[in-house]
Formats: sequence, structure tokens, C-alpha cells
Amino acid sequence: MDGHGDKIDQQQSISSNGVTIVFNDPQGLLSGYADGNGDGIDDDINGNNIYGRNGEDLGVDDGAGGFTNPPFDGTIDAVAPTDLGDLLSWIITFGDLLATSHTEMSGLELMATRRYGLPQTGGYHDLYFGVRYVDLTDSFGISGTGGVYDSSNWDTTVENLIIGPQIGTRVVRQWHRFSLTGEARFLFGTNFQSARQVGKTATNGTAGGQNQSVNLFPTSFNDSHSETVFSPVAEWRVEASYFAARWLSLRCGYTGMYLGNVSRASSRMNYTLPDFGLVNNNENEGVFSNALTLGIEITR
Repeated sequence: MDGHGDKIDQQQSISSNGVTIVFNDPQGLLSGYADGNGDGIDDDINGNNIYGRNGEDLGVDDGAGGFTNPPFDGTIDAVAPTDLGDLLSWIITFGDLLATSHTEMSGLELMATRRYGLPQTGGYHDLYFGVRYVDLTDSFGISGTGGVYDSSNWDTTVENLIIGPQIGTRVVRQWHRFSLTGEARFLFGTNFQSARQVGKTATNGTAGGQNQSVNLFPTSFNDSHSETVFSPVAEWRVEASYFAARWLSLRCGYTGMYLGNVSRASSRMNYTLPDFGLVNNNENEGVFSNALTLGIEITR
């Protein structure tokens, strides 16, 4: 019985300035009134001479208690119901935005091996079976400051716990000082998926002013979801060895792995205001990893 464990860790991030993000806004939470000329009066976007929340322009005072229109002079002359036609939907642009992604994969396997000799090639053939555990944890987060949605951050983490029976085969052939090894394994995995999301948006926002959302209130949220799916895992390895001495060998190889029906954090983001949430139909993605290996083995 052989035991083997491994771990892969990968992290990357990107930082940018002036990043625009378009969110799904079914409730119109990003709607607000503009003041393009800075006069403290809502702009008349639809051109009906009612200025948002501030009132109506009746025209030019005729000096006799009435108004002449046209022309209109842009001055508020009377109270009027709020003109919802002057609302604009603000596009969120962060002054600074940082996006990070972190993927970590670890595992453990316990395998029983049966070996068959290959005298004609000087090698051998292994068949093995056992159990294997793979943990693929993926995180994705965004932090943004500046703009009408200052400041916001949201983080999503998805864990794929895959466990099940595994079978495999390995063939080794030798030619004098050289040997070539080919190996393949297949895991019939049950994947216990769990996704978690936490975040806060517009923590510095103030609702109701001009050039910002009327309903821009700070919001915090969290969400979670669990699922159990079948996840096949296939792994293959090829390695060449050169025995430079009885106690020294040089090795060069390639390892590839495919994991099916796994979940990634960036695909689970639901960009819907105000409380985001998890998308629960992106749980069957495929992940492929590969690596070249170089090594020296010293036998004492």
C-alpha cells in the first residue's frame, strides 16, 4: 500500500484605475438626478421645463403677475411634482479597483499495487487501485474605491471536496541507462461543493444628492450554497530517466490533470444590485492543469 500527497498553490491579482463596471440593476437603485452646470438645480433631462425635484420654469415674468412662454429662462417659478423623467442611471466607475484570484489544490491517495514483470523489455507493468481525495479551493475578490459606489468589496470562495475510488496503471520500460515511464489514473469522485460570498457596497455612499443615486445606501450581504455532484478526475504522467551512475539518475517528465464538474468562484458571481449573491447554475466547469518536471534522484 502506497500513500501520496501533493499541493498546488496559484495566486494572481490586477490593479487598475478608472474601471467601469455595469451591474444588473432591476430596482433602478443607480438612478439619480444630474447637475451638469453646478447651479444646485436638477437638470431638465427630458426638456419639459420641470427640473427634477426642484420645480417648474413657467417662462419669463411679464411684470403683470403672469409669464410669457416661450421663451423659458431656466428659472424655477413654481412648485411641481417631481419629474421622474429627469432621472439618469449612473454608470459605476471606481477610481481604483483591485481584483484577486487564488486557487489551491491539494490531495491524498492510498493505493495498493500489483506488479507484473516484462522480461523482454527489462521493465515492469503496475496495476493499482485505492482511494483518493482532492481539495480544489478557489477564491475571487474585488475591492473598489472612488466614484458613486465608494467603497465596495465582495469576496467569493468555492471549495470542491472530491473523494472516491481510483484505479490506475503504470508501464516502465528500460534500455540500458534509459527508462521511460507512462502512467494514467482515473478517480470516480463525489464532489461536495460549498460556496460562500460576503461583501459590502457603497460604504461611503450618501443617498439623495445630485450626481449620485437617489437610493445609494450602504449595503452588506452574504450568501452560501452547497451541492453534491459527480466529478471525474483523470491524471496522466510521462517521465524519462537517465541513470548517470548507480546512485544518480536524471529525470524529466510531464504531468497533466483534468477535473470535471467543479465550481470556480469567478463564475458564481451574480452582479445584481443591491446584494449580489451566488449564481447556482455554474457548478460543472472543467479544470485542466499541467506541469513539466525536472529532477535529480540520489540513491544511497
